[in-house]
Amino acid sequence: MVKRLGILLVLMMLGCSPQESPQQKSRSAEETVKAHLDFIGFVSEGIALARDGKHEAALEAYRQAAKAKPELPVGWNNICFQLIQLKQYAEAVENCEKALEIEPNFELAKNNLKTARDRLGASILSTAQLKQQLMSSTDPPADKAIEVGLRLYQEKDFKAAIAVWELVKGEAPQYPLAQNNIATARILRGEFQLAEQALQKALAREPKNQLFLNNKRWLQEAREK
Repeated sequence: MVKRLGILLVLMMLGCSPQESPQQKSRSAEETVKAHLDFIGFVSEGIALARDGKHEAALEAYRQAAKAKPELPVGWNNICFQLIQLKQYAEAVENCEKALEIEPNFELAKNNLKTARDRLGASILSTAQLKQQLMSSTDPPADKAIEVGLRLYQEKDFKAAIAVWELVKGEAPQYPLAQNNIATARILRGEFQLAEQALQKALAREPKNQLFLNNKRWLQEAREK
């Protein structure tokens, strides 16, 4: 009886059902163990990268951790924290909320969520002021328009980002990038025809730009969904 109980506990810990066949049990156990090891490895990698100030790489490691074990709140919380470091506050909020959906009493995620929301609010106010300055300018600087558009994009205000990027004039060196950025925002808004027109303008100036070509493929994939 004790031995039977021990076997059941092990199977429960590994996420297996006692009714599974031996082959299914073995496969489920292997997959569960691999997912745990992957999760631990990616989290450890993310911590080391973040310690070295490599926040983009740390973010990717934590994304892989969350993919390996999406039912654990730690991966989503760590994604949130790295996004805060990268000043991508809107997405940070979303990931901390995911962590708290899984574990409502996760204090670290609560603290990170508050930080993300506070900074998002301040960022939106600051960006709105910058946007107003650009929109009222007779000759808005192209580099500033690119920067403010990106801030609006990160805040998920895609319509406002498009309006700012459209301020970049055709003769400006930043024009192809502005059109590419407009295309990405329009794809996210489901405006595929307008996105294609913007990408055509970008590629007409820089036909071998890999970023633009990647977004062209993204547009094709989005249309097929």
